[in-house]
Amino acid sequence: MLVAEDIPANRLLITHTLQRLGHVVEAVGNGAEALAAVHAAGAAAPFDLVVVDMMMPVMDGLAATRAIRALPPPTGRVPVIALTAHGSSEAEADCRAAGADRFETKPIGPDALRAAIAAVLEARAAG
Repeated sequence: MLVAEDIPANRLLITHTLQRLGHVVEAVGNGAEALAAVHAAGAAAPFDLVVVDMMMPVMDGLAATRAIRALPPPTGRVPVIALTAHGSSEAEADCRAAGADRFETKPIGPDALRAAIAAVLEARAAG
């Protein structure tokens, strides 16, 4: 699983939460690093999911999600959960338009994160 979050404390919190849920996590600090990690992993060792903050320097989560979606399959089809502190319907629409599979507001607790991951992975498995 890949986490892209620019704020170190938030990155650490999300990473530890995912690790407590049993996931192996790689964490990066911006969207450009997330795109590079997804591209480098490729089809040989793909991430099962990307959790990306929408507001980051260098490359924000929206741009990163669009760029990931532009990668060839199966790499570009990795599920993406978008996180943002702006829980508006406009922010959700922007995330969906960029290609995110799910939109969640921060702060997100372990139960909500577990439920979001399960929903995304189940939807992908169902086709």
